[in-house]
Amino acid sequence: MVPTLLDQAKACVLKGEVDEAIRKCGEYLNGDFFHDEALFMLGGCFMAGGMNGLAAVCTTAAIEARAALNKTFPEALMNLGGIYKSEHRNDMAAKIWAEALKQETIPRERSKIMTNIAGLYVNEGQPETAIEWCDKAIKEDPKNNGAKVNRGMACLELGRWREGWEGWKNTYATGDRKRRYYGDTIPEWNGQMGKSVIVYGDQGVGDELYYASMLTEMGQLCRKVTLDCHPRLTNLFARSFPDFEVHGTRKDLTELPWLRDCDAEAAIGMADLPCLLRNTADDWGEGKAYLKPNLGEAFGLREPPPEGQKQRIGISWTGGTKRTRTDLRSLPIEALEPILRARPDAQWYSLQYTPDAARQVCELEERTGIRIAHYPGWVECFDYDRTAWFVASLDLVITVCTTVHHLAGSLGVPVWTLVPSRPSWRYQVKGERLPWYASARLFRQTADGDWSGPIARVAKELECL
Repeated sequence: MVPTLLDQAKACVLKGEVDEAIRKCGEYLNGDFFHDEALFMLGGCFMAGGMNGLAAVCTTAAIEARAALNKTFPEALMNLGGIYKSEHRNDMAAKIWAEALKQETIPRERSKIMTNIAGLYVNEGQPETAIEWCDKAIKEDPKNNGAKVNRGMACLELGRWREGWEGWKNTYATGDRKRRYYGDTIPEWNGQMGKSVIVYGDQGVGDELYYASMLTEMGQLCRKVTLDCHPRLTNLFARSFPDFEVHGTRKDLTELPWLRDCDAEAAIGMADLPCLLRNTADDWGEGKAYLKPNLGEAFGLREPPPEGQKQRIGISWTGGTKRTRTDLRSLPIEALEPILRARPDAQWYSLQYTPDAARQVCELEERTGIRIAHYPGWVECFDYDRTAWFVASLDLVITVCTTVHHLAGSLGVPVWTLVPSRPSWRYQVKGERLPWYASARLFRQTADGDWSGPIARVAKELECL
């Protein structure tokens, strides 16, 4: 039997050939303008390519075409809700998924919809609601790993550590994370003492800095630790953990030259260490500094000023990406003016690493006369050791939720962090302090999107320094 254009398009989707699938769907629709399956598939292709507007149009047309046949289309509603969520239009996603839940009768599929609904409340300041939906999803389908992950994330927001890490383990099963394999004979480390273990990073630089708080403890349990880290962190980690063998190769996909001689008996991801080491509030310890900057003159930076000179304060105002909610975590540089004016006697330094930071600080000085020094070689550099030296030379860091927060906290530098009302679990849902960074203070929004409150509190604290 000769496959139709639609069959060919489906085959292309399975092979990941999205552009070709779009072409074949389009060609098929030339002969049948409102074919529900073709429109649904085309919407899915656009969604995969990040073209969410086109994806919404095609998926909505698919739903309407199916309705014209007096049939429901819960699968398309699932996708449509996901499209709206990708654009952070959660209210619309919630309405769409509620309708999908009414239409769907298969328990496994109903569980998926409930998991999606739960995701609308994870890292959105409503972890209790997320847990309620996850529990419903798991009741419908006890094998739903996505629901277990969302439940775990919500528990982490609340500081329910053991439950949180149990759910987090399922990120491998959902495909959200991938293990790094070092050979068929090297199993995952289970916490057994006296082993030679490879520990590797698997997320962003900020995540590696955060999870590194457990490396010293891991070193006490293991005979040998080989650290496979982000290449930007090689020098900083090598100095901070001198007993470890450190390689900045976790981005390498080719053969690792050091693997043959490292004598490894097991391996584990840094983000899996809390599952073994941080299951109660007491396990976090005192939140002391654990990273050590270069204290020499390797980078040509001067020593911190003698007593009596201006305070050195670093500041950052943009964090994240669209996917990680830069819209919630960032604010215009102009909004920081009350903070900057609270200490006109301070020397302000930009810690912003985004490409337009230099222009932003220049335009701010042009408008207001307030100077923030910006040195790209210290904050936009590949070797994060330079940035660590710079941050360690400051008296205070004021930042939004971004990597600089983790760097300052791990170095023990006082850091005041502006936290949105819907933060990531790494900032918890309430409180001024975090168990992993003793030097960090959190200044939280009390109203969604309104930074005036935390900015005013920071300005007042600065005046009292």
